[in-house]
Amino acid sequence: MLAYTIFRRKTKKARLAEIIHMAGLESRTNRLTVELSGGWRQRLALGCAIIHKPPLLFLDEPTSGVDPVARRIFWDLIYQMASQGTTVFYHHPLYG
Repeated sequence: MLAYTIFRRKTKKARLAEIIHMAGLESRTNRLTVELSGGWRQRLALGCAIIHKPPLLFLDEPTSGVDPVARRIFWDLIYQMASQGTTVFYHHPLYG
């Protein structure tokens, strides 16, 4: 049982590091969420949503209130996830 617990702990740490890297949050790990800009908060929220590797992801206005550069980076992350097999549904006001 101890070996399993150690394995799970290492797996969780590895997944957390993977999510932080994917979202580009390495330099912001010691900041509170309230201190992050809108774009960084959206990336953090995406990381929280995918930490358990869901096969299906629903996003509601994922880039609202985000500047154009952060929006492009965010969509690149979503496209990357889709290319790796995650089905992504999103709602945007322009698309009804």
